[in-house]
Amino acid sequence: MTSSRIQLGAFDAKLRRRTALRWPEGALGPEVRVELVEGASDLLLLDHTPSRRFSGREPVHQSLMIELSAPLEEALAAGAPPAGRPLTWRRLVYRAGTERVTYQATAAMGSIVLLEMRGDAVALQLELRLVAELDVEGVGSRQLDGVVLVPVA
Repeated sequence: MTSSRIQLGAFDAKLRRRTALRWPEGALGPEVRVELVEGASDLLLLDHTPSRRFSGREPVHQSLMIELSAPLEEALAAGAPPAGRPLTWRRLVYRAGTERVTYQATAAMGSIVLLEMRGDAVALQLELRLVAELDVEGVGSRQLDGVVLVPVA
């Protein structure tokens, strides 16, 4: 089995407070749109689309949505210092592709760790090994690693 490593440092990160993923009945197929609904926790949204100018071909868009088990605010308010505090998640969806989804995972093993506050953002260390359910190009497992800055203001 092959594997690819993806550095998350180049991903744009956002936090949607009190938002959850609405899971469709049955399986989440690549043609099914993931709906966001009001929820009790927070949703991390990470997106990356490299420039076509550098690759010379159609860029691969990557999207990672992680529904946290508890609001991020709770981890930040749980006492100082927050560094090293692990965060748990309920669900995640990773999708990649150019014009259509060619890779999808809705399960992963690994960790998300709260590193520190940096101004109006929180630094999170992610180390996730995705469990693919759709792999059109035979990429194999994907490892997502890196520190992302998530604006919280």
